[in-house]
Formats: sequence, C-alpha cells, structure tokens
Amino acid sequence: MLVLTTSILVGLLLSIYMPLNGVSFPSRKGWWTRRITNDFHTAGRLSQRQIKYASEVGFKSILSVFNFPEDGVFGDEYLPSSSESVNIAGIAGISLTVLPVETENLVSSSVLNLFSLSVDSLQTPILVTCIHSYYATLYTLVYLVKTNPDFESQDIIDIGHSLGHDYTQPAILQLIATETGDNVTISTSEFSSSPLLNYWLAKPIESNWYISGQTYKQHIPMIESAGYKAIINLRKGVQGGTHNEPSQEEVTLLNIHDRTGTYSGSGRQSASKLLQSRIDDNLPNTYISEVSLNNYEGMNTGEFGDNIGYNETIEHEYIIGNTGLYYYHLPVVYTIASLCHCTILVIVQPENLVSVQQKQYKYLNTIMGIDQIRWVYEPVLVHYRTGYRSGEYEPVLVHCRTGYRSAVFTVAIAGYLDCKDSDWALRKAHQLGYYFTADATPTEYNFIKDILDDNLNPLCSSTSPMLLGSSISTVTMVAIENILDIDCGTVVMMNYIIFVITGVLSLILF
Repeated sequence: MLVLTTSILVGLLLSIYMPLNGVSFPSRKGWWTRRITNDFHTAGRLSQRQIKYASEVGFKSILSVFNFPEDGVFGDEYLPSSSESVNIAGIAGISLTVLPVETENLVSSSVLNLFSLSVDSLQTPILVTCIHSYYATLYTLVYLVKTNPDFESQDIIDIGHSLGHDYTQPAILQLIATETGDNVTISTSEFSSSPLLNYWLAKPIESNWYISGQTYKQHIPMIESAGYKAIINLRKGVQGGTHNEPSQEEVTLLNIHDRTGTYSGSGRQSASKLLQSRIDDNLPNTYISEVSLNNYEGMNTGEFGDNIGYNETIEHEYIIGNTGLYYYHLPVVYTIASLCHCTILVIVQPENLVSVQQKQYKYLNTIMGIDQIRWVYEPVLVHYRTGYRSGEYEPVLVHCRTGYRSAVFTVAIAGYLDCKDSDWALRKAHQLGYYFTADATPTEYNFIKDILDDNLNPLCSSTSPMLLGSSISTVTMVAIENILDIDCGTVVMMNYIIFVITGVLSLILF
C-alpha cells in the first residue's frame, strides 16, 4: 500500500457551502442518488440510514421495484428487508412502496405498466430503487419518454450510459421499441456495465475515473472488492492552512441540519447546538436507534466522524490498515484569500525540454491550472504508468463530501488526460446532476474552460491520450504566494530550479 498526504492544500475557489444553484436537489445527504429529473431520482438498495436521509432531504416517496423478503448486506453494512424498510420509512415520515416484481419478469411491458400505475399514485419527488439502480433507472427513463415531451427514446440509452448502465441488450432494446414505438441507435463503441458499479454510490466520469461523496466505513470492503485500486480524498484534514489551524469539515448527522458550521458557537456537535439544529423536534428517539436517548445523532463514526466533525485521519488510518487500496489525501481549499496575480509558468516536456507557455490565473489562490493537476496527481498517476501507456487506466474513486468538488476536479483531470474539451466536461457534470455555468458558478465554469480549452496538453494534437510515462518531469510544480508565504518572484525561481532538477532526473532515469 502507498500513502500520500500533501501538506500543501490545493483546489478551487469553492465556497465552503456549495452553491445551491450549482448542484441539483437533493445535495449533501442525498448525494448518492442519481438525478434523472428533479422529480425522479434513482438508487440501489437502501440502508436504514439512507431511507432516513431520503426523508430529511425532501423526497416524498420511495418506490422499490424489487421485493427483498430477507435482510442483506452491502459491504459490511446491514440492509433491511422490504417489510422492515417500510416500517423505518413510516417512522421517518416518508412513503415507501414495494412492487411485487418477479425476477424472471424484469424486462416486460407488464412490469412497466405496474411501475407507471404506482408512480402516478405517488407524491413527488420520488426516489426509485432496486439493487444497483439498473432497473430503477431503466423503468424511470421509459416512463419519462412516454409521459414527458422533453425525453426521447434515445435518452434511455444515452442517459443510462452516462450513469454506467448498459441498456443495449436485445431484450431491452425490444422493450424500448415496444413501449415507445421507436428504434434507438447504439454507439459503434462497445459498452457494458462495469463491475465497479457494484459499488453503486459511485458515478462514472471517464476512463476508470469515478466520483462519490463521503465513503462509509462499512462500504470500504465493497469498494475494494468491486475493483477500485485507489481512493483520492479531496476533503480537508483535521488541521490545515498556512498556520495549521483546525479545519475539520462537518460530518453528516441524522435529524441535524447541514451547514451549521463545525466550529460555530460552542461547536456544531455540542449538546446545546445539536438541540438547536434539529430538523424535526418531534421525531421519536427510536428514529436514531432502539436504545437512543435522543431523537438526533450526536456523532457519526460510520462516516469517519469524531466529536467535532469529519476526521480525515480516521479514514486514512482505516483504509491503509484494513485494505490493499492506495490512498491519497489531496485536500481542496475553500477560502478566498488575497490573490496572487503573478504569471504562472506552464513548462511542458513530453520527450525533451521544449516549450514554455505563460498563463495568468487571476482568480486562483492555490497551485492551479494544468500544473496543479499534473503535479499533485503525478504521484497517483505514476502508479498507473503502465496502464496509461496501454490506454487502460486503473480504477480510481475520487471523493469529497457530496461529490461536488470531486465532479469539478475529475472532469477536468479526465478531460485533460483524454483530450476532451469543456463542452464534454460540462455535459458530463450535467448528466450527473452538477450544473456549472458562467453565471451561476463562474469559478468552477472558468476553471474547467481554462483547463480544457486552452490547449495546455501538448499531446492532444495526436490521436491518442497523453502517455504520462514518457517523462517524470512532464510538468513542473507551480505555487502561489499565499499558500507558501513567498513572493511571486520566488515562485518563478522555484519553478526554474525544479525545471532543471527534473530535467536532469529524466535524463538519468529515462
């Protein structure tokens, strides 16, 4: 196992509270749902906690298209049976309906008719579930094609594909044609659902890059067994910043509002603050557990929380101590400090020391731009050098709290490495429920545009993606003064020194 923890905080100028106009409902506690429309989301088989989260974020109905007569597990997490789930939902104040669908009859018009009748009787927004969201998403898309003029038959294939689902089997194509009266087009590139999505909370980006919100401790075995090789954590650590001040983020708590501030007042998880922050004062104590003394949660160890908030150190130690996964902590900074307006040098060396391109990122306060992607991720990507040479990337899961930072960062990284433009990246983010526009989210939008539309990848003129393994010194580190507490002239000199040293190393090692 390999561990990398950077002491330099890197990232975007994102608000500490993610902009509501940049991410769709339900956000935060419901990050793991797959948005189809604001009224329809899909998911896999739900845990007790997820049923409660669904209620807390505003879903009015849950529709399970599978009946689970027995309880089960997801990784090490207990999953209630369908009858138990109905009882849990009742306590949480949300409707949960179970369709009596037989597994041998999943692809049929009769099931879709039953699904449509149930949907029409339920209050929206609706969360549709099954095992891994595959059939829940299929049924929802077919229903929307038949009832919503904004949807076309081709969307069933294309939206399903964007979410990691393969709906190109002959039986499903015939069902689509029967139900909609249309024949759909299959891409010439062969596609099949990945076993990586057995961990259904992850959302696919491109080339084995996946994103998620906060991982659960009990899900880590599932993440490893699904085939992921590395986890990249973008959340802040216990301490950080130029003065190493306390920097824990909030941890998600049942029946407690988010966005109340880890350190505000007496502390978010103090007894007095918890009482003030309850979502529903009238819930019974059994909402938390059969033995709970309160109707709210004061600590969430399952999401690596302590008595203050989210504790990255606990996650770090658990993963490296209990799995064979590689783990990288690359925290993203939120605060907007005084910006350094010095010119950033972008030094590129695909085979020999060649060009120097100057670019100014006036809105960034950390190591940023393409240098930031390549320098920070160089230790991660070197591990996959053989894979990059063959075009087969090892699976990586990038997580933050809700998937928002992960989406911004990863569409830029994957797009850069695979020679995509910003239209692709913004469309991919949109498909997953993240909306980045020039007006609503200018920082994220401009970041993605700058990375992908300014031809900073020197190999994108070729027909194949960049081969990282061509040189250890492909791009040098760029730093900004308010992170390293140095002036811009020193930054330029540091770049020159690193440029020379890595050039010499490349001659020796390669």
